[in-house]
Amino acid sequence: MGCQLTNKVIFLQDSGLRSMAERLSVQESIALVESSDHALLKESDLWIHFDAQGVSIQGVGEYATSKVLVDFVGGALSRRSQHKHLHGEMVAKAVGIKKHPDTKVFDATTGLARDSFILATLGCRVDMMEQSNIIGCLIVDGLRRGREEADLAATMTRMHFKQGDSLSYMTLERNNQALRPDVVYLDPMFPDRQKTALAKKEMRLFQLFCLEAETELDLLLEAAVYFAKRHVVVKRPLKAALPVDRKPSHSITGRSCRFDVYVANTEA
Repeated sequence: MGCQLTNKVIFLQDSGLRSMAERLSVQESIALVESSDHALLKESDLWIHFDAQGVSIQGVGEYATSKVLVDFVGGALSRRSQHKHLHGEMVAKAVGIKKHPDTKVFDATTGLARDSFILATLGCRVDMMEQSNIIGCLIVDGLRRGREEADLAATMTRMHFKQGDSLSYMTLERNNQALRPDVVYLDPMFPDRQKTALAKKEMRLFQLFCLEAETELDLLLEAAVYFAKRHVVVKRPLKAALPVDRKPSHSITGRSCRFDVYVANTEA
């Protein structure tokens, strides 16, 4: 996985986030600036903000978007998590929370961690992994802000993030019973389930960091069925084709996407 945005800059406006910003600057060899009139801001196609709102990414120029951040505190995700019919969400049905309320889930393609948050709200322990250092910063910052909210305390204790390569991790730890989850969750974040122009533009920006190629998704699924103890859930666009050599046991279908469920290989 590689980022196609070549001109990135870290824009630091909150000194409290300096250590995180400087660490990312070193990890990714990205220039760090603190002045809004710095020439690098005008030359870049991606700004990585470290400001009062937290850590966010923002496309500029051809990729112009509003800020994209991991936010468990406000907005649509917060309202979604408080819905009285949360157990009826497709992701909850696919994971099997009604029958197994304390399910241990491994989110192998965490992204903005929205489904992980919903699952943790419902009582699951969710271990999250993301390969991109930049997206990892967004997740860590989102968790930090979430832990500052008393109403989210219980949910935050069930969410655990680790930076890394999920494919390598699942392959190496497939026989480690202490680490194996009940369910592995995969969301490759394909673009065609987004309906609004703004959502499409923001998703396009985000995919430049974490969109798995079809071949890599196949490898992730193969590793996941051996790593999971019960089953694997793959979120796909409603009309997406299935892998030729692996069919799901069943699917939970919605208006724009579906959750394909694969039984784990218990001979692992």
